[in-house]
Amino acid sequence: MKKGVIFPQLAIAAVAFLIFSLSAIPAMGQQKIIFSTPIRTAVHADLPSAAAEQQGFWKQMGLNVQWIPFGSGRAQSDALAAGASNAGMTLSTSGIRGSATGIPIMIVADVKLRNDFFVWVPVKSRIRKPRDLKGTKIGVPRLGSAAHAYGTALGKKLGLGKEMRIVGTGGVRAAVAGLRKGAIDGVLLTQFIMFRLKHTGVVRDLVSLRDYLPKQWMDNVIVARKDFAAQRPSDLKKLLKGYKLATKFVMKNPDWAVNRMKTNLRYTESAARAIFPLLRWGDDWKTDPKALKNVRDFLVEYGILRKSPKLETLYSNEFVS
Repeated sequence: MKKGVIFPQLAIAAVAFLIFSLSAIPAMGQQKIIFSTPIRTAVHADLPSAAAEQQGFWKQMGLNVQWIPFGSGRAQSDALAAGASNAGMTLSTSGIRGSATGIPIMIVADVKLRNDFFVWVPVKSRIRKPRDLKGTKIGVPRLGSAAHAYGTALGKKLGLGKEMRIVGTGGVRAAVAGLRKGAIDGVLLTQFIMFRLKHTGVVRDLVSLRDYLPKQWMDNVIVARKDFAAQRPSDLKKLLKGYKLATKFVMKNPDWAVNRMKTNLRYTESAARAIFPLLRWGDDWKTDPKALKNVRDFLVEYGILRKSPKLETLYSNEFVS
């Protein structure tokens, strides 16, 4: 990987680690918890975290929590690996891959939020149906990511093989920029990342990867460092409870959510109200072992994981009620 890509990620992780180290000094008798999210502009990551922090749901649990939104999944993974984040919301694929590659984390909640990956193309693109992807270049944030696995799976399912080329762009912003400039033919990203561009008529969704996945699946999860879970199990339970209260608050308060999207995420009123119905978290946050197995096996089948880690090492349901 190029040094220019690595350095900013390590720098971000280092800053986060410094914040964590300074905050380890008890504040008002409470040891701070660092909760992280990837892709700071993604609405599904921003709203519940902001609500938990601003509306005082974590404080109600007696916790001192600082939320740190990162600019990429890699930066968040670096922070979790360095101990600069105790827990965070991320994709199930990222949580499994991180754990399998040595980051001491496990999935502690499946928040049951549907967050589909799509292949997106410009509105005026000649590509009208999945088979038209033959001979195209499809951008993903980076090679070896979940999006890369989804793209590989799609190419195989469509019988295109290498006739649909997956290109690592260096990040979400770079992927979108490459699409708008015509450097690539499409991008493979989630609905919450691309919704604004779809709503404003810049892109359209060509194919949902959900159509090519097992019925039992996991999208967004909360992961926690294993040392944090072992040393402060009560605080982890309270952290999850406060986050769940925040998701319920978001779903019950559309005006608050819309205003937050407008002021912090640059959504228009119409786009914010259009995406709001998609923001639906579940009540039962326990991880389904079958869904977890399907995601793990998918990552192994498409070369993201070299070997298949044991399911029991990847998750715990003891922290959710």
